[in-house]
Amino acid sequence: MSSEERLYYVVSQIAKSLELKNYKYTRSGIDENIENYLGELVFVTINGETNDGEIKKDIVVKFAPNNTSLRESGALEVVYSVEAAVYTVLLPYFRRLSKFDTRELFPECLFTDCTQYKEVLAVSNMCSNGYRRHIDNKFLDIDHMIVSLKSLAKFHALSMVLKNNIKEEDWNNLLPNCFEYPPKYTTSLRLSWQGNLDKLLDTKRDIFSKIDANFDDVIINNIKDAKCLIYAHGDYWKENILFKYEVIPVQVQDSEMTHEERLTVTLKKLVEKLEIKNYEYHFRNIQETIENYFGILIPITLKGENKNGDWLKELIVKMPPNQAILRELGVIKVLYGSEVFVYNVLIPYYRRLSKFDLNQLFPKCYYADSTLNNEVIVMKDMCKEGFQRFSGDRFLDADHIIVSLKSLAQFHGLSMILQYNVKNIGDEEIMTPYISSYPRQLMVALKDSLRNHINIFKDTDYEGFYSMILTNFDHIVDNNTYKASRLVYGHGDLWKENILFKYEDNKPISACMLDFQTTRLLCPAQDVLIFILTSAETKVRRKCYEFFLSTYYDCLQQTLSQHSLDPETTYSRSDFNRDLKTVAFYSFIASNLAFALWLGLEEKALIQKSTNKRYIDILLDRLEKALLKFDNTNYVPMLQHLKQNCTKYIEDVYSSSERNCLCHGDIWKENILYKYEDNKPVSACLIDFQTARMSSPAFDVLYLITSSANSKLRQKHFASLIEIYYSTLLEFFKDANFETVYSHRQLEKDLKTVGPACFIVANTALWLSSGLQQEGHVRSKKILQSEIEIAMAVDNYKAIIKGILDDFIGYGYLPEILS
Repeated sequence: MSSEERLYYVVSQIAKSLELKNYKYTRSGIDENIENYLGELVFVTINGETNDGEIKKDIVVKFAPNNTSLRESGALEVVYSVEAAVYTVLLPYFRRLSKFDTRELFPECLFTDCTQYKEVLAVSNMCSNGYRRHIDNKFLDIDHMIVSLKSLAKFHALSMVLKNNIKEEDWNNLLPNCFEYPPKYTTSLRLSWQGNLDKLLDTKRDIFSKIDANFDDVIINNIKDAKCLIYAHGDYWKENILFKYEVIPVQVQDSEMTHEERLTVTLKKLVEKLEIKNYEYHFRNIQETIENYFGILIPITLKGENKNGDWLKELIVKMPPNQAILRELGVIKVLYGSEVFVYNVLIPYYRRLSKFDLNQLFPKCYYADSTLNNEVIVMKDMCKEGFQRFSGDRFLDADHIIVSLKSLAQFHGLSMILQYNVKNIGDEEIMTPYISSYPRQLMVALKDSLRNHINIFKDTDYEGFYSMILTNFDHIVDNNTYKASRLVYGHGDLWKENILFKYEDNKPISACMLDFQTTRLLCPAQDVLIFILTSAETKVRRKCYEFFLSTYYDCLQQTLSQHSLDPETTYSRSDFNRDLKTVAFYSFIASNLAFALWLGLEEKALIQKSTNKRYIDILLDRLEKALLKFDNTNYVPMLQHLKQNCTKYIEDVYSSSERNCLCHGDIWKENILYKYEDNKPVSACLIDFQTARMSSPAFDVLYLITSSANSKLRQKHFASLIEIYYSTLLEFFKDANFETVYSHRQLEKDLKTVGPACFIVANTALWLSSGLQQEGHVRSKKILQSEIEIAMAVDNYKAIIKGILDDFIGYGYLPEILS
């Protein structure tokens, strides 16, 4: 029978037992089907009519897998006969004897059949009752452990209650073969145990060897010496448990959720906080959604009712981007921790202390959360208040700079007022000033940028200047904090993209500050100088520099005086002038990185680095696995060389290439959609840009050919494929009236540069796609269930890798030592 015929048969039997009329069934979605070692789970909804009216049943149908080795071993016969007996004999007993509701303890069984080749089990879908699997790939936390143990205790207790309520001979025969281990099962355990002995550390080998020597006694005594035997689960772990949650736990808000799912949860919390009822929301314009390095900005309209009547707000919801690398590095935690602190702590203080209207200075915040995996900020959309982004060229003109400096002066002044009036607001950790050792990732990025610029300005008058700054980097950064006259809560990243402007007669009259992710205690002169350096072009800066400084300080002086603070004792002009000299070098360093990012020159900071530790560890692990498979072959020296130089080769892809551009990073047949005419592909659509990065275009080209073409095709057409790529590139340049910036010579040189890295990455991908990666966080989708399947997969993997190595040596893409 086909799988659909088997499903139809099961559904008809369920409909018959429920006395359904005019019934029909639908799959809940083919994507929800799950296949594990001993069963294929199909999710189905049945709708029909009974004498009492309409009925709907969400069910899970579990079919035996089409696995010859499992059937020949007798495993399917044993497990399906036992599970069928549990559902049809044991659990009905439990339901009758129990004094509590067991419907939450295990599913209702609707149909079973354990005859050979027809093994099937249909039960109620507990996910429809609010249950679901534990979403983490690792271990259960304490809360999940507690509820799991409680359920297990109830299951065991029901078994003990049943044992005391029926005759012994009936008890012993409730389930088939339940008081001894099947011979084939113990044989499988022994083979698995012995297979793992060779992998154990020598320090533990003696302990495990003793167990191995007494293996049969261990298995027999497990039953023989037990004081009490009951009908137990036997395979109780997190994958065999569904959990129900009264409130969605914080951990659910992770990077796997879609933006709309996260948005729905956020707005639910917001309306509860504001006591809004009968609410609804809609996206105003999906084109207005903005994503930058550290945030996704979603414009929405939220309306509902509160105690005062109808309520409507135009909002911006800011969420962190779904980039795992940013979470691993702790960037999201730091940036959102700072910005939420500003909106939840600093600005409410400022509103209470200020004697002027702050509604034009920064947005009103309605909700903010910085807890792990729930980071979000909901604020007023200032564009609906007449503000807008600067739409001019790269730099601001003098008018825009003036209103921006006035807003910055007010922001700094509010900090000084707060520090004077409130001695402790609990900012010690989140607002820690920058020093040469903190935050580490930023300091690394700043130093890397300086090194890159030394190369850019090599053999010029500026090379020595950059070298001097890099040599004195720690001293410069530390002085920026320790030698400043005073520290305030500064913005940390004020430039034109973090400011909205309001206009009258096309002239800016006020500036609203945004994006407080880098706010912390810093020297006010630093904010001022970095803003002028990054926002004013050279001509304007040279002409108006002193006027800009006076504009800032006059506004600061006015703000302090309004709030009864003496500018001379709080922060004098001489203090400000002295601080400008103190922070000058650091301001240059920070502006240097900002311009490099802006102009696309700082690839390592702009796009996630290929060389993050986890990634390199994975590549090294797969090379080690390759070495084991190619043991005692001529390929061992080359694989050892690649492993020893792995990090260097990966870094060469973007640091030693002739030309870098934004590349796909994982371009192979599974990440391409094709369009056909007369069964011939005529165009290709690229998808899945999760590994996009700045690197050599040669890597994408070589990786596509390596991972998606077999050795025979490569040997015949490799040169032609390279020419097709390059001629298409030239044609595009010509059509775009763009000069050729990547010569054929440069491409050929880069192909040799990226060759080793391309092989290293391809080896990792092919190990995974061959089905050989069965442990760790990322596992092969293909499950190899017999020794024969594993051996065939290894042979196939080795043949592909051998072909790539031989081809690369022939192309000259691997170092001389390897050939």
